[in-house]
Amino acid sequence: MKKVYFSLIVFFLVLKPVFSEENIYVTGTFQDISLVGLDGDNGRSAIGCEDGEAGEDGFPGEDVNIFFREYKDLKSIRMDLSGGIGGTGGRAPMFTSNCSQAIYERGRDGLNGRYGNITLYKNLASIPKEVKFKSISLRDAIKNQFDFVRNKYVFKKGASKLFEEKSQISNYYKEFHSQKKLKVRTESDLSNVDHYVLNYLYTKNGLSLRAENALLEYTILKSEEEALVRIDTLYPRTIFKNIEYLDVEGSKGKTKLILNDDSHKDPAIKTTYSLFLFKYSSFLNRYIMLGDFGINDQMVTFDDKNTYLEIGKHKNLEKELSEGNQFKMQLNVFKSLKSNPTSRIHITLKNEFRIED
Repeated sequence: MKKVYFSLIVFFLVLKPVFSEENIYVTGTFQDISLVGLDGDNGRSAIGCEDGEAGEDGFPGEDVNIFFREYKDLKSIRMDLSGGIGGTGGRAPMFTSNCSQAIYERGRDGLNGRYGNITLYKNLASIPKEVKFKSISLRDAIKNQFDFVRNKYVFKKGASKLFEEKSQISNYYKEFHSQKKLKVRTESDLSNVDHYVLNYLYTKNGLSLRAENALLEYTILKSEEEALVRIDTLYPRTIFKNIEYLDVEGSKGKTKLILNDDSHKDPAIKTTYSLFLFKYSSFLNRYIMLGDFGINDQMVTFDDKNTYLEIGKHKNLEKELSEGNQFKMQLNVFKSLKSNPTSRIHITLKNEFRIED
Protein backbone atom coordinates (compact mmCIF):
# COMPACT_ATOMS: atom_id res chain seq x y z
CA MET A 1 0.00 0.00 0.00
CA LYS A 2 1.28 3.42 -0.88
CA LYS A 3 1.88 5.81 1.96
CA VAL A 4 0.09 9.11 1.75
CA TYR A 5 1.71 12.13 3.38
CA PHE A 6 -0.19 15.23 4.30
CA SER A 7 1.38 18.65 4.59
CA LEU A 8 -0.41 21.27 6.63
CA ILE A 9 0.20 24.90 5.78
CA VAL A 10 -1.24 27.41 8.19
CA PHE A 11 -1.91 30.95 7.06
CA PHE A 12 -2.32 33.69 9.65
CA LEU A 13 -4.60 36.52 8.61
CA VAL A 14 -4.31 39.68 10.65
CA LEU A 15 -7.43 41.78 10.48
CA LYS A 16 -7.80 45.35 11.62
CA PRO A 17 -10.72 45.47 14.07
CA VAL A 18 -13.75 47.35 12.83
CA PHE A 19 -15.44 49.18 15.69
CA SER A 20 -19.15 49.81 15.98
CA GLU A 21 -20.49 53.05 17.36
CA GLU A 22 -19.95 53.58 21.08
CA ASN A 23 -22.87 54.65 23.27
CA ILE A 24 -22.02 57.08 26.10
CA TYR A 25 -24.48 57.86 28.89
CA VAL A 26 -23.92 61.17 30.67
CA THR A 27 -24.65 61.17 34.42
CA GLY A 28 -22.76 64.29 35.46
CA THR A 29 -19.86 62.22 36.81
CA PHE A 30 -16.52 62.84 35.11
CA GLN A 31 -15.67 60.34 32.35
CA ASP A 32 -12.35 60.18 30.46
CA ILE A 33 -12.96 58.26 27.22
CA SER A 34 -10.33 57.29 24.64
CA LEU A 35 -11.60 55.93 21.32
CA VAL A 36 -8.60 56.67 19.12
CA GLY A 37 -8.37 55.09 15.65
CA LEU A 38 -5.69 52.53 14.84
CA ASP A 39 -2.47 53.69 13.18
CA GLY A 40 -1.85 52.74 9.56
CA ASP A 41 0.84 50.19 8.71
CA ASN A 42 4.15 51.40 7.30
CA GLY A 43 4.78 50.85 3.61
CA ARG A 44 7.17 48.12 2.49
CA SER A 45 10.57 49.36 1.37
CA ALA A 46 11.49 48.72 -2.25
CA ILE A 47 12.93 45.34 -3.18
CA GLY A 48 14.73 45.66 -6.48
CA CYS A 49 13.67 48.06 -9.20
CA GLU A 50 10.47 49.57 -7.85
CA ASP A 51 9.11 52.50 -5.87
CA GLY A 52 8.61 52.17 -2.14
CA GLU A 53 5.14 51.11 -1.05
CA ALA A 54 2.77 53.78 0.24
CA GLY A 55 2.04 53.92 3.97
CA GLU A 56 -1.46 52.91 5.02
CA ASP A 57 -3.87 55.67 6.02
CA GLY A 58 -4.73 55.91 9.71
CA PHE A 59 -8.12 54.56 10.75
CA PRO A 60 -10.81 57.02 11.91
CA GLY A 61 -11.57 57.55 15.58
CA GLU A 62 -14.63 55.70 16.80
CA ASP A 63 -18.06 57.30 16.35
CA VAL A 64 -20.06 58.03 19.51
CA ASN A 65 -23.73 58.41 20.40
CA ILE A 66 -24.17 60.53 23.54
CA PHE A 67 -27.34 60.36 25.64
CA PHE A 68 -27.85 63.21 28.13
CA ARG A 69 -30.39 65.44 29.87
CA GLU A 70 -28.71 68.83 30.28
CA TYR A 71 -26.12 70.45 28.00
CA LYS A 72 -24.11 71.56 31.02
CA ASP A 73 -23.53 67.90 31.96
CA LEU A 74 -21.56 67.38 28.73
CA LYS A 75 -18.68 69.24 30.40
CA SER A 76 -18.14 66.10 32.49
CA ILE A 77 -17.09 64.19 29.36
CA ARG A 78 -13.48 64.26 28.14
CA MET A 79 -13.08 62.40 24.86
CA ASP A 80 -10.22 61.58 22.52
CA LEU A 81 -11.70 60.61 19.15
CA SER A 82 -8.52 61.29 17.16
CA GLY A 83 -7.82 59.32 14.01
CA GLY A 84 -4.84 56.97 13.83
CA ILE A 85 -1.49 58.17 12.49
CA GLY A 86 -0.73 57.38 8.86
CA GLY A 87 1.99 54.82 8.17
CA THR A 88 5.42 55.87 6.89
CA GLY A 89 6.07 55.35 3.19
CA GLY A 90 8.54 52.63 2.22
CA ARG A 91 12.11 53.55 1.20
CA ALA A 92 13.20 53.77 -2.42
CA PRO A 93 15.79 51.18 -3.57
CA MET A 94 19.37 51.92 -2.54
CA PHE A 95 20.95 50.58 -5.73
CA THR A 96 19.51 51.14 -9.20
CA SER A 97 22.49 50.47 -11.47
CA ASN A 98 20.81 47.37 -12.96
CA CYS A 99 17.37 48.96 -13.26
CA SER A 100 15.68 50.28 -16.40
CA GLN A 101 15.39 53.74 -14.86
CA ALA A 102 17.75 55.67 -12.63
CA ILE A 103 15.32 57.16 -10.12
CA TYR A 104 12.68 55.44 -8.03
CA GLU A 105 10.59 57.17 -5.40
CA ARG A 106 9.96 56.68 -1.73
CA GLY A 107 6.37 55.67 -1.02
CA ARG A 108 4.02 58.40 0.16
CA ASP A 109 3.18 58.60 3.84
CA GLY A 110 -0.32 57.55 4.82
CA LEU A 111 -2.82 60.22 5.84
CA ASN A 112 -3.91 60.56 9.44
CA GLY A 113 -7.40 59.26 10.14
CA ARG A 114 -10.31 61.63 10.79
CA TYR A 115 -11.93 62.33 14.14
CA GLY A 116 -14.81 60.09 15.16
CA ASN A 117 -18.31 61.49 14.58
CA ILE A 118 -20.41 62.79 17.48
CA THR A 119 -24.21 62.43 17.66
CA LEU A 120 -26.23 63.87 20.56
CA TYR A 121 -29.56 62.52 21.87
CA LYS A 122 -31.16 64.83 24.44
CA ASN A 123 -33.62 63.29 26.92
CA LEU A 124 -33.40 59.91 25.21
CA ALA A 125 -32.04 56.59 26.49
CA SER A 126 -31.59 54.96 23.06
CA ILE A 127 -31.62 55.77 19.36
CA PRO A 128 -35.23 56.06 18.13
CA LYS A 129 -36.11 53.10 15.92
CA GLU A 130 -36.27 53.66 12.18
CA VAL A 131 -38.10 51.78 9.41
CA LYS A 132 -36.35 52.76 6.18
CA PHE A 133 -36.43 49.55 4.12
CA LYS A 134 -39.10 47.06 3.12
CA SER A 135 -38.96 44.09 0.73
CA ILE A 136 -42.38 42.84 -0.34
CA SER A 137 -44.11 41.12 -3.26
CA LEU A 138 -45.96 43.40 -5.64
CA ARG A 139 -49.22 41.59 -4.81
CA ASP A 140 -48.82 42.21 -1.06
CA ALA A 141 -47.72 45.79 -1.67
CA ILE A 142 -50.97 46.45 -3.56
CA LYS A 143 -53.07 44.85 -0.82
CA ASN A 144 -51.46 46.62 2.12
CA GLN A 145 -50.24 50.04 3.10
CA PHE A 146 -47.23 50.40 5.37
CA ASP A 147 -45.35 53.06 7.28
CA PHE A 148 -41.78 54.27 7.04
CA VAL A 149 -39.97 56.19 9.78
CA ARG A 150 -36.60 57.93 9.60
CA ASN A 151 -34.69 60.08 12.05
CA LYS A 152 -33.96 63.73 11.30
CA TYR A 153 -30.77 65.37 12.56
CA VAL A 154 -29.49 68.93 12.79
CA PHE A 155 -25.81 69.46 11.94
CA LYS A 156 -24.04 71.96 14.18
CA LYS A 157 -20.68 73.54 14.93
CA GLY A 158 -19.16 74.12 18.35
CA ALA A 159 -18.56 70.68 19.87
CA SER A 160 -15.31 71.89 21.43
CA LYS A 161 -17.31 74.27 23.67
CA LEU A 162 -19.75 71.58 24.81
CA PHE A 163 -17.29 69.02 26.19
CA GLU A 164 -14.38 69.08 28.65
CA GLU A 165 -11.74 71.49 27.36
CA LYS A 166 -8.98 68.88 26.91
CA SER A 167 -11.11 66.75 24.59
CA GLN A 168 -9.56 65.84 21.21
CA ILE A 169 -12.59 65.97 18.94
CA SER A 170 -13.95 67.53 15.79
CA ASN A 171 -15.73 70.85 16.27
CA TYR A 172 -18.70 69.53 14.27
CA TYR A 173 -21.49 67.28 15.51
CA LYS A 174 -25.08 66.38 14.80
CA GLU A 175 -28.08 66.27 17.14
CA PHE A 176 -31.28 64.26 16.90
CA HIS A 177 -34.21 66.53 16.07
CA SER A 178 -37.34 64.48 15.33
CA GLN A 179 -38.79 61.59 13.37
CA LYS A 180 -40.38 61.88 9.95
CA LYS A 181 -43.11 59.37 9.01
CA LEU A 182 -44.44 58.40 5.59
CA LYS A 183 -47.48 56.20 4.89
CA VAL A 184 -47.16 54.37 1.55
CA ARG A 185 -49.78 52.82 -0.73
CA THR A 186 -49.03 51.00 -4.00
CA GLU A 187 -51.16 50.39 -7.09
CA SER A 188 -50.60 48.78 -10.50
CA ASP A 189 -52.56 47.46 -13.48
CA LEU A 190 -49.85 44.90 -14.34
CA SER A 191 -50.57 41.16 -14.44
CA ASN A 192 -48.43 38.42 -12.86
CA VAL A 193 -47.93 40.53 -9.75
CA ASP A 194 -46.86 37.44 -7.79
CA HIS A 195 -43.67 37.19 -9.85
CA TYR A 196 -42.14 40.45 -8.65
CA VAL A 197 -40.56 41.59 -5.41
CA LEU A 198 -40.17 45.31 -4.70
CA ASN A 199 -37.57 46.89 -2.42
CA TYR A 200 -38.64 50.24 -0.91
CA LEU A 201 -36.01 52.57 0.58
CA TYR A 202 -36.85 55.74 2.52
CA THR A 203 -33.94 58.16 3.11
CA LYS A 204 -33.41 61.91 3.49
CA ASN A 205 -33.57 62.04 -0.32
CA GLY A 206 -37.09 60.62 -0.27
CA LEU A 207 -38.71 57.32 -1.26
CA SER A 208 -37.17 55.14 -3.97
CA LEU A 209 -37.89 51.65 -5.34
CA ARG A 210 -36.11 48.79 -7.03
CA ALA A 211 -37.42 45.50 -8.29
CA GLU A 212 -35.56 42.23 -7.80
CA ASN A 213 -34.56 40.69 -11.15
CA ALA A 214 -36.51 43.27 -13.15
CA LEU A 215 -36.25 46.79 -14.54
CA LEU A 216 -38.79 49.06 -12.91
CA GLU A 217 -40.55 52.25 -13.96
CA TYR A 218 -42.79 53.97 -11.43
CA THR A 219 -44.28 57.31 -10.40
CA ILE A 220 -44.87 58.69 -6.91
CA LEU A 221 -47.66 61.07 -5.91
CA LYS A 222 -46.57 62.44 -2.56
CA SER A 223 -47.86 64.73 0.13
CA GLU A 224 -46.08 65.60 3.38
CA GLU A 225 -47.04 62.39 5.19
CA GLU A 226 -48.42 60.06 2.49
CA ALA A 227 -47.22 58.64 -0.82
CA LEU A 228 -49.02 56.77 -3.58
CA VAL A 229 -46.66 54.62 -5.67
CA ARG A 230 -47.86 53.58 -9.09
CA ILE A 231 -45.95 50.73 -10.78
CA ASP A 232 -46.04 51.58 -14.51
CA THR A 233 -43.65 49.11 -16.19
CA LEU A 234 -41.67 46.00 -15.26
CA TYR A 235 -39.14 44.31 -17.55
CA PRO A 236 -38.29 40.86 -16.09
CA ARG A 237 -34.68 39.70 -16.20
CA THR A 238 -35.76 36.72 -18.33
CA ILE A 239 -36.08 38.93 -21.43
CA PHE A 240 -32.28 39.18 -21.40
CA LYS A 241 -31.63 35.45 -20.84
CA ASN A 242 -30.36 34.84 -24.39
CA ILE A 243 -27.62 37.47 -24.27
CA GLU A 244 -24.28 35.72 -24.88
CA TYR A 245 -20.80 36.17 -26.30
CA LEU A 246 -20.54 34.75 -29.83
CA ASP A 247 -17.14 35.49 -31.36
CA VAL A 248 -14.35 37.96 -32.04
CA GLU A 249 -13.37 39.36 -35.43
CA GLY A 250 -10.59 41.58 -36.71
CA SER A 251 -7.37 42.58 -35.02
CA LYS A 252 -5.66 45.65 -33.56
CA GLY A 253 -7.79 48.76 -34.16
CA LYS A 254 -10.50 46.77 -35.96
CA THR A 255 -11.13 44.18 -33.26
CA LYS A 256 -14.79 43.58 -32.41
CA LEU A 257 -16.53 41.42 -29.84
CA ILE A 258 -19.80 39.99 -31.17
CA LEU A 259 -22.74 39.53 -28.79
CA ASN A 260 -26.10 37.88 -29.31
CA ASP A 261 -28.19 40.80 -28.07
CA ASP A 262 -31.04 42.56 -29.84
CA SER A 263 -32.47 44.45 -26.85
CA HIS A 264 -31.28 47.69 -28.48
CA LYS A 265 -34.47 47.46 -30.57
CA ASP A 266 -36.44 48.60 -27.51
CA PRO A 267 -35.90 52.38 -27.28
CA ALA A 268 -36.75 52.36 -23.56
CA ILE A 269 -33.69 50.25 -22.64
CA LYS A 270 -30.19 51.63 -22.18
CA THR A 271 -27.11 49.37 -22.18
CA THR A 272 -23.64 50.12 -20.82
CA TYR A 273 -20.54 47.92 -20.66
CA SER A 274 -17.36 47.39 -18.68
CA LEU A 275 -14.63 45.01 -19.87
CA PHE A 276 -12.02 43.26 -17.71
CA LEU A 277 -9.35 41.84 -20.02
CA PHE A 278 -6.53 39.38 -19.30
CA LYS A 279 -3.73 38.59 -21.77
CA TYR A 280 -1.87 35.28 -21.81
CA SER A 281 1.89 35.51 -21.22
CA SER A 282 3.84 32.54 -22.62
CA PHE A 283 6.88 33.66 -20.61
CA LEU A 284 5.01 33.49 -17.30
CA ASN A 285 2.64 30.74 -18.45
CA ARG A 286 -0.36 32.56 -17.04
CA TYR A 287 -2.81 35.34 -17.79
CA ILE A 288 -1.91 38.93 -16.84
CA MET A 289 -4.65 41.47 -16.20
CA LEU A 290 -4.53 44.38 -18.64
CA GLY A 291 -7.17 46.43 -16.85
CA ASP A 292 -10.80 47.50 -16.71
CA PHE A 293 -11.86 49.20 -19.93
CA GLY A 294 -14.98 51.29 -20.39
CA ILE A 295 -16.85 51.01 -23.68
CA ASN A 296 -18.49 54.23 -24.85
CA ASP A 297 -21.43 54.61 -27.24
CA GLN A 298 -19.12 55.34 -30.21
CA MET A 299 -17.66 51.83 -29.84
CA VAL A 300 -21.04 50.04 -30.08
CA THR A 301 -22.83 49.12 -33.32
CA PHE A 302 -25.77 46.84 -34.15
CA ASP A 303 -27.51 44.80 -36.80
CA ASP A 304 -30.87 42.98 -36.61
CA LYS A 305 -29.63 40.27 -34.20
CA ASN A 306 -26.23 41.16 -32.83
CA THR A 307 -24.34 43.84 -30.96
CA TYR A 308 -20.71 44.66 -31.88
CA LEU A 309 -18.27 46.11 -29.37
CA GLU A 310 -15.37 47.73 -31.24
CA ILE A 311 -12.80 47.30 -28.46
CA GLY A 312 -9.94 47.94 -30.90
CA LYS A 313 -10.90 51.62 -30.83
CA HIS A 314 -9.81 51.83 -27.20
CA LYS A 315 -6.49 53.68 -27.24
CA ASN A 316 -4.99 51.40 -24.58
CA LEU A 317 -5.93 48.18 -26.36
CA GLU A 318 -5.14 48.64 -30.04
CA LYS A 319 -1.51 47.42 -29.75
CA GLU A 320 -2.42 44.53 -27.43
CA LEU A 321 -4.95 43.07 -29.88
CA SER A 322 -2.36 41.70 -32.29
CA GLU A 323 -2.63 38.43 -34.22
CA GLY A 324 -1.83 35.33 -32.17
CA ASN A 325 -2.53 36.85 -28.76
CA GLN A 326 -4.82 34.95 -26.40
CA PHE A 327 -7.22 36.63 -23.96
CA LYS A 328 -9.68 35.95 -21.18
CA MET A 329 -12.48 38.43 -20.68
CA GLN A 330 -15.16 39.34 -18.20
CA LEU A 331 -17.70 41.57 -19.86
CA ASN A 332 -20.17 43.30 -17.52
CA VAL A 333 -23.40 44.23 -19.29
CA PHE A 334 -25.71 46.66 -17.49
CA LYS A 335 -29.31 47.02 -18.62
CA SER A 336 -31.37 49.95 -17.34
CA LEU A 337 -34.37 52.04 -18.31
CA LYS A 338 -33.66 55.43 -19.84
CA SER A 339 -36.48 56.84 -17.72
CA ASN A 340 -35.06 55.32 -14.51
CA PRO A 341 -31.27 54.73 -14.66
CA THR A 342 -31.15 53.59 -11.02
CA SER A 343 -33.11 50.45 -11.92
CA ARG A 344 -30.44 48.17 -13.33
CA ILE A 345 -29.78 44.52 -14.21
CA HIS A 346 -26.19 43.23 -14.27
CA ILE A 347 -25.22 40.40 -16.64
CA THR A 348 -21.70 38.91 -16.60
CA LEU A 349 -20.24 37.22 -19.70
CA LYS A 350 -16.95 35.27 -19.34
CA ASN A 351 -15.04 33.69 -22.18
CA GLU A 352 -11.68 33.24 -23.90
CA PHE A 353 -10.76 34.38 -27.38
CA ARG A 354 -7.75 34.43 -29.68
CA ILE A 355 -6.88 37.07 -32.26
CA GLU A 356 -6.46 35.10 -35.50
CA ASP A 357 -4.30 35.95 -38.49
